[in-house]
Amino acid sequence: MDEMQAARERHSVRRYTTESLSEEHVKALNEAIAQINREAGLNACLVINEPKGFGNLILKTTGFRNCANYIAMIGPNDESLSEKCGYYGERLILLAQSLGLRTCWALLCSKKHVKVADGERFCIGIGIGYGADDGVPHKDKPVSEIADLTDAPEWFRKGIECVMLAPSGLNRQPISFSQNDGKVSVSYKKGNMTDVDCGIAKYHFELGAGKDNFEWASE
Repeated sequence: MDEMQAARERHSVRRYTTESLSEEHVKALNEAIAQINREAGLNACLVINEPKGFGNLILKTTGFRNCANYIAMIGPNDESLSEKCGYYGERLILLAQSLGLRTCWALLCSKKHVKVADGERFCIGIGIGYGADDGVPHKDKPVSEIADLTDAPEWFRKGIECVMLAPSGLNRQPISFSQNDGKVSVSYKKGNMTDVDCGIAKYHFELGAGKDNFEWASE
């Protein structure tokens, strides 16, 4: 399964079976996390077989069931961290989908089972495991609220099509896109975790549009 197919098929899943992650899947995830840490300067890690990763209150509040594994997105506590965690976390999520795993972004997972060094921040978690179901598609805003596709080049259209598949906090889809002479800009109102949403949406846009077809406009 390639990334585009994974993006089309992936939906948030909060209920999991009690089956432990296989050694093969743990190895694949750890290798991908190590690569991302090298690329992005992050310190993400995989926590497995930790039933207290989601405390009772969190479970009741969020609806997670049998979630004993998560990826902790951790890195230097600077202004770019949240967007980086969204971007690279979504890369991990699409890999997990291609491996037959199911996932859900998890803002409230426990920080007690990971090491966060001085100067670092635990940004967000990703619940991961074998899904008790495959989730359901999220509701979408009208495309016109995401981007103006009037006379848009095909690569921009494809990028926005993939953005429409991207998850976002509370399904708000807060990120909008525009392009001018091959340079793409994003805009959004700053809010709780919208920088993470921006990173996720950017990853999807690149996947759909193709990195060679455009440049990100300088902010």
